[in-house]
Amino acid sequence: MTVLPGGALSVTGGQISGAVASSQAAAITLRQSSVNGAVAVLGTTGYALIGSDHLPCAGNTLTGALDVSRGTGGVQITGNTVTGARLGQCR
Repeated sequence: MTVLPGGALSVTGGQISGAVASSQAAAITLRQSSVNGAVAVLGTTGYALIGSDHLPCAGNTLTGALDVSRGTGGVQITGNTVTGARLGQCR
């Protein structure tokens, strides 16, 4: 799944088979979902919410690397299970 510059993505309770990649997206929300692939959220201009530690929107299960970096709109990464590398702001 690719999010183009200026685009936005909101997934709650989804199952994504493959990678999620965005560059200069306006906003990204990924909650209560599973991703079987890498998640790269690079240079987001709006808010990036990856997971949550507040019910009913629990974190995600990610079976690839997670890289959230170079964004300017704020970021929250909480409550996730990540089996791959954590890069960028995710260390």
